[in-house]
Amino acid sequence: MLDRERGAYLARLRTAATEDPVLATAFLRVTHLMDPPAALFAPKVTARVPA
Repeated sequence: MLDRERGAYLARLRTAATEDPVLATAFLRVTHLMDPPAALFAPKVTARVPA
């Protein structure tokens, strides 16, 4: 169950990142191994991801 919820969250984050530079930066920093994956679940990031 948790994996499904996490996957849905990440899908929403990726979609929103196409229009939100803060989300795009957070996503790219994780994919380029500059930040740990947990950075995508930081409060400043989760607050910007639509429900």
